Amino acid sequence: MQIVGEWYLFDDGTVRPVVRARVASPAESSIEIPLLIDTAADCTVLSADLLPALRSMMVSRSPEVTLSGIGGGADYLLLKTPLIFTRDDGQPVQVRGQFAIFTEPASSDLSAVGRDVLDNFVVIIDRPGGWVLLLAPRHRYRVEVG
Repeated sequence: MQIVGEWYLFDDGTVRPVVRARVASPAESSIEIPLLIDTAADCTVLSADLLPALRSMMVSRSPEVTLSGIGGGADYLLLKTPLIFTRDDGQPVQVRGQFAIFTEPASSDLSAVGRDVLDNFVVIIDRPGGWVLLLAPRHRYRVEVG
């Protein structure tokens, strides 16, 4: 299985590796979002701008679990829904779980896919070659010295 990402130009003028996914929405069939590929993030986190459309799908979070990063702690809710990626052959792939969603827009304007999802894949981020790939069985890669 191969999911093809892209090098995406964000509003701040920086190009970053992303993969697109859809999340279910009660009002619509789904919402497509670009997810920053963040191999340093323990978990997948969605930006607060998605909160109005997804609020009815939120579940309680454990008060013992905190979400923090370089900027410190951030308040969040949990969303229990699959992330739906599209394979290179057009077929959907679902990754089920509970994903955090920021409650304050100042926390981050980016949604990011973390290791809770990325650990299911071989992740290839190749800026010079222009590749952003998530690979799973039946797809392999080989590194060669030219």
